Amino acid sequence: MRLNIKNDNINITTLFICAVVVCILGAYGLGFFYHATFTMPARYSDLLIAPYRRQVFPEPDERFIFTALLGGVPLLCLYVAYLFLGHRTVGKELPRPNPWLIYVSAAVLFIGPMIGFEFSWWLLDEKHVQQWSPVLLAACFIGAFGYYLYLQRESTRPTTHAFDRSAFIVFITAAILQMAAWRVVGSHSVFYDTSWDLHFDAVIYTVSQVVMGKTLLYDLPSQYGLAPEILAPIFKLVRLTTRSFTSVCAILQLVSLLCVWRVLERNVRDRALLIFTSLALVMVTFETVLFVLGLVERYYQYWPIRFFWPAVSVAAFHRYSKSETLASGAWVSIISAVAVLWNADSGAMVVIAFSAFLIFKLAGTYLAPGDLRAVRRKLWMSLALHCVIVAVLIAAFLFYLSLKAAGPLHWNWLFEYQLTFYKLGFMMLPMPTYPSAWMTVIAVYLMGLCVSFTGLVRGRRSTTLDDIIYLSLLGLGLFVYFQGRSHILNIITVCWPAVIVGAMLADRVLRLVRARRADRSALLLPAVALGLSIFCAVPFIWKIPKFVNSVHDLYVTRKIPMSPQVQSEIDFIRAHSKPGQACEILAIRQGTYYTEARLVSPLSGPGNVETVLQRDRDSMVEQFQTLRPTCVFLGRGTASQDFDPRINETLKSYGVMATNDTNTIQYLVPLK
Repeated sequence: MRLNIKNDNINITTLFICAVVVCILGAYGLGFFYHATFTMPARYSDLLIAPYRRQVFPEPDERFIFTALLGGVPLLCLYVAYLFLGHRTVGKELPRPNPWLIYVSAAVLFIGPMIGFEFSWWLLDEKHVQQWSPVLLAACFIGAFGYYLYLQRESTRPTTHAFDRSAFIVFITAAILQMAAWRVVGSHSVFYDTSWDLHFDAVIYTVSQVVMGKTLLYDLPSQYGLAPEILAPIFKLVRLTTRSFTSVCAILQLVSLLCVWRVLERNVRDRALLIFTSLALVMVTFETVLFVLGLVERYYQYWPIRFFWPAVSVAAFHRYSKSETLASGAWVSIISAVAVLWNADSGAMVVIAFSAFLIFKLAGTYLAPGDLRAVRRKLWMSLALHCVIVAVLIAAFLFYLSLKAAGPLHWNWLFEYQLTFYKLGFMMLPMPTYPSAWMTVIAVYLMGLCVSFTGLVRGRRSTTLDDIIYLSLLGLGLFVYFQGRSHILNIITVCWPAVIVGAMLADRVLRLVRARRADRSALLLPAVALGLSIFCAVPFIWKIPKFVNSVHDLYVTRKIPMSPQVQSEIDFIRAHSKPGQACEILAIRQGTYYTEARLVSPLSGPGNVETVLQRDRDSMVEQFQTLRPTCVFLGRGTASQDFDPRINETLKSYGVMATNDTNTIQYLVPLK
């Protein structure tokens, strides 16, 4: 027995609904099993410095449940797809459920968790949901469904792919407008705000120190991976400043967005879906949602550091899925290795996603009909080559660092921050168990796996299905970022693969309906995708005047300091030091000042902002007392930073040589 195509769509959707039920029941079952079997670990808050010891919230049970479901549900979906939707007979015809009931149920599973979600100040505290939000969501969905019903009645001819210039113009205009509005700035834009004092400083400090000759894992750790070592050659050719750094990040932003959009464009033929998904993609990336709210938060830690190589890997994988050659697969492996070195958090997910894809593809060759020995042999070779390339490139780069360093590397620094934040539970937040937007994101990945696994067990050769598998696996891996710190803003951060997968799945259904190979009731699913894309695009469209005004204001005020005090501190440090000099800056915005003055710290270890462990603080104090730096810039008042009392005691043996005009930075040298 082989089910017809119309029954296929219904049964795949039924498989998806069953997978959702299994996930829900499995989560409760695994939670009960964990608490009945394991003992909750103690909080090791004393490993952190005093200000952070109350922010330790370990989540071992949640991590166990998520990991178990992440490993088990895809395997279960593959097995069920083979058993009931594969090429073999099952003894009798499967009962055909009512299509409207199935598709309405699936649509509710996608739309339901989004009710109450909105792009407003609600994102910061999740309180006081605006009444217009559910109305807008319903209007977007109903309008999208009506639009597709009208199109299906007007024309049933299958669509053909051609490069859509209008969609590209909309996308590139939105991306450049978003980037020009606030992403490229210089030191004149620095002011007193956590976006500069905390977030930007944690990124730029390591870059500034590596550019000035230090080596990661020997002189200092890097919270966000070894990206500074890879970027350093660029900034040795082009002088590192706040503006040059943000400009390079803007280039990386545009390249990465183009990579994922290219894959989206190659797989989506419906123009409305492509245009609104393009706008939604811009809206959910690079902290656009915060800019729309009036908060200028660039957060380079994710955009583009954690985003760039996963985005590039999507384009490289698409090229591989079209040709399936060892050479194209090797490029994905090379990108995977660089991604791990660049940032281990997201880079590891690229390695795992491609490995998992090859494994699932191999499983498909054993389950699908026909003689697939040649395909199987090539996949085994690709998997072996992938493992070798990743291992060799990572080992080679670490060997390069060991040669560059003046002594043995601190290997524990490779994963120190991951263990501190994720395993210890520093600043973690639990996942909501009530209907929340994260459930819609996971549901998209589940549907993607159900659809693509069905193609695998039938031996179908499809670039689109391969892309859906890879993006779904990559998205599940990147979802760990939200699982650890489950803030609503973080689900927006990690949802970009789901945006693309949802559009690809929707376009696939549209083509089947227009070719009369699926019931009209199936249009409910692409209506969900288009409706959610419109829901995300509306705030962006509404705020276009704000973007335009910001571009104008940023250009007009580019030479006017936003904070005269910050500019005074930068000028003061430059005036009392020389480029390349070893000076210790004990003030907030430490990394920015090292960058602008081209100085290097005489101490080893993390920067002030990245110092969260007590042993790192003790090491910094010991070095300061032993080395007694001959050049110290000390922040005062609003520029001061909370340091260990032992540092203040040592500073008593220093003399104040000069103070800036705002009395916020002092130049100190040791007394003879």
